[in-house]
Amino acid sequence: MMGIQRLMVGAVAAGILAMPLGVFGADAPADKAPAKTIDERVSDLEKSLGALADFSLGGMAYGSYLYNFNRPDSRVNSLRSLDQQDNSFTLDLFQLQIGKKGPGGLAFASKIDFGKTASVIGADWNGDGKFTGITNDSGEVELQEAYLTYAPDWAGGWSVKAGKFVTLLGSEVIEAPSNMNYSRSFLFGFAIPFTHTGILLTPALGDQFAATIGVVNGWDNVVDANDGKTLLGSVGWTPNTNFNISLNGTFGPEQKNTSSHPRGVADVVSTITFDPVTISLNGDYGHEDAAALDGGSAKWYGFSGIVGLALKDLVGVPAGVYFRGEVMKDDGGSRTGTDQTLSEVTLTGKYFVSDKLTLWTEYRHDWSGADSFAKNGTVTTLDPTTGQATTTPRFKDSQDTVSVAASYVF
Repeated sequence: MMGIQRLMVGAVAAGILAMPLGVFGADAPADKAPAKTIDERVSDLEKSLGALADFSLGGMAYGSYLYNFNRPDSRVNSLRSLDQQDNSFTLDLFQLQIGKKGPGGLAFASKIDFGKTASVIGADWNGDGKFTGITNDSGEVELQEAYLTYAPDWAGGWSVKAGKFVTLLGSEVIEAPSNMNYSRSFLFGFAIPFTHTGILLTPALGDQFAATIGVVNGWDNVVDANDGKTLLGSVGWTPNTNFNISLNGTFGPEQKNTSSHPRGVADVVSTITFDPVTISLNGDYGHEDAAALDGGSAKWYGFSGIVGLALKDLVGVPAGVYFRGEVMKDDGGSRTGTDQTLSEVTLTGKYFVSDKLTLWTEYRHDWSGADSFAKNGTVTTLDPTTGQATTTPRFKDSQDTVSVAASYVF
């Protein structure tokens, strides 16, 4: 950046020196300010270009093709959070990341999402309990994050974050290139939130320990849907570079127009690394009163484990193989719409064409104790009282998919 800046300053300065002296207003009228000298103009230009160095611009783009062997007539994969389109080439996400460092430890960061992922992670921007995103119509654009951080030198490592930001819970994140698998677990899609709007405080606890505590509007709320607030927090321990563990949680009312019946989730995440193997573990337990399908208390809990093998470290090939196994119980049906136990196994292969470009392939098998996965065809039933026929989609207790994808980070 400094080399470009010096080159631009030099070019402009050379142009200034080549101008006739009259251009600099030697005979300017008395009622006008005197023209700036060459040194003053160069200094102003350096200040303008120097300000650009505090900006950061990045992002990513990735897309996929997925085939569901159930061949659902709706061409929608059942109970998938971010990979929902069957038999379709899909622009999953195009993301722009814009940041700015300010004076005195002040900084701004944002992520703007476009594509199918944006339509799924849409927050409640009106406080009406509808998670339709910033466009208010589930459109394929969403402001995933926009927040300020303040970490002045005098605070000794303490920092404050305020705005809209991703959740502290879970072992997976919204952006596929930051995960080991391309698809997300059931826990990611149904057990925890995507984003919050509020304020977080992070104290300085040394190299091994970390903690964050704050107050937010709730789950995926920009404007709160009730009068209550939600507590959000995390504590973590990293004794060395090969192991870390964190306990994360959220507690507060999330139902529309009532501050009763709080929802609470405890989330544990751990990562263990011994090259060329990486293991990621995630467990969740959630509870919410008056949220079950029968009006009673709802519970959900589960466990996910991922084992990754870096082939480059093993055989010199720039690739990796990643296996995930998972089970989640939705006791009361509040999270998935059915009282059921969901399970899945996923095998993902990656080929790293470069540091920025990755090719993916993935096979996934989902199953449940209930018929929760749509398939091709319909079922017609006849009401014995009215004689009226009703046609509904067919469902089965399992679902198999294969997908290929490509991601580019810039």
